Amino acid sequence: MACVYRRRKQYWVSYYVNGEQVKESLHTSNERAALAEKKRVEYELSLDDLQMASQLPLVPVLEAFCKHLESTQTFRSFKNDFWLCIRP
Repeated sequence: MACVYRRRKQYWVSYYVNGEQVKESLHTSNERAALAEKKRVEYELSLDDLQMASQLPLVPVLEAFCKHLESTQTFRSFKNDFWLCIRP
């Protein structure tokens, strides 16, 4: 999420990347142009934040997780929390 603010006659945009704040001048005194630039910055940030899908197969991971939970919880607690893991 980006924030647009005005310093003197210029608009600036502020946003965070990897936990660090970044402030950039938009080099404009037009509010509409600044808001359009903010949308562009937010779009670019959203593209960078997307992660690639994992190649790890889901079924074996879920089965191992259910087995782990079954061994660490009581049967009733396990059954109430994860009824999809139980096989008849």
